[in-house]
Amino acid sequence: MGSWYKSFSQWVAAGECPYQRGGIKPFEKIVDPSVFNECLEEFFETDTGDLMLSDVIWSHDKGDPDRKITGFRFRLVTKLITKYFT
Repeated sequence: MGSWYKSFSQWVAAGECPYQRGGIKPFEKIVDPSVFNECLEEFFETDTGDLMLSDVIWSHDKGDPDRKITGFRFRLVTKLITKYFT
């Protein structure tokens, strides 16, 4: 399953977000809510994030202080296995 959030979370965990340089603490496993939107905007400016921008639906245009995620999409890739053993 492909997910913009998984890629975003890995990006923040690696310390790439300028608003959360310490990455994600292993016990917490989340992006700090106080910088979530700022980090997400930065992520979508990267090459990886730009490819996933269409997977998120926003309530308002970029720069609007009331901008929130109103919908998102996950991608599921299936593979047909024609032979199997029991």
